[in-house]
Amino acid sequence: MEAALAPPIRPVYAGSGSSAITIGDEQVLYRHEKTFIHQPGIAILITDSEPENEAEDKVKKLAGLQFSWVGKSLRADMLALHFTSGTGRNT
Repeated sequence: MEAALAPPIRPVYAGSGSSAITIGDEQVLYRHEKTFIHQPGIAILITDSEPENEAEDKVKKLAGLQFSWVGKSLRADMLALHFTSGTGRNT
């Protein structure tokens, strides 16, 4: 019975301190029953195969990125790094 009551998406924690966010861990069956417990994380994706100037431009844009969502103003709060080269560095 306890497994049936567990959240369908286990929590994922990103960041630390006051910048930490929790993704998932929602426990409602129907979205109209309750608002989101955890706000969505908004990120910009940067790959290690991008030219360095493009990656720098994305980081600069991250600071000013905002979205309106259900009457709230959300800001980008994460930077996602994707290592596509297999080396972990720009080649």
